Amino acid sequence: MEREYRGYLQVIADELSAPNLDDKRRQQLLVERSKLDDQFHFVHDRQGTLQKVKVIGVGMRLASRYLRKINKYINSFRLF
Repeated sequence: MEREYRGYLQVIADELSAPNLDDKRRQQLLVERSKLDDQFHFVHDRQGTLQKVKVIGVGMRLASRYLRKINKYINSFRLF
């Protein structure tokens, strides 16, 4: 993943260093570079990303337990 990120970053850096680059294309490349950083956040901040995944996982597990408990009570009142 890091090799892929570095490759994309190198292509953008090469295009940014081109002498005949106009302002509009320069802005587009800078936006692409910022999007690239957002897409490959795991390369930059591995611990932060894993922490967020852990928090989401805990929330999903709690929701699952809650829904299973409620499901026991709801299913007992079904007529069909």
